[in-house]
Amino acid sequence: MVIGWADITSARVRRRGPLATLEITPRDLYGLRVDLPSRDLPRIRYRNGRPVLIIDIGIFNPGPATLRAELNHHIT
Repeated sequence: MVIGWADITSARVRRRGPLATLEITPRDLYGLRVDLPSRDLPRIRYRNGRPVLIIDIGIFNPGPATLRAELNHHIT
């Protein structure tokens, strides 16, 4: 799944270590592009009536701290 920065309403990293997750609130859930349709999509939860994509990132390299810094740079 590819999500452009302009398609993200909000994003945040929750938790630390191997249990870290990335939560993305897209502007339009149905407008997202999927590169490989045969792949599973991230989990979707609804908060305050809005869809939130939940992605496990605890074992990503370079790590959640770097991702958090990039999110702050692009989203805020």
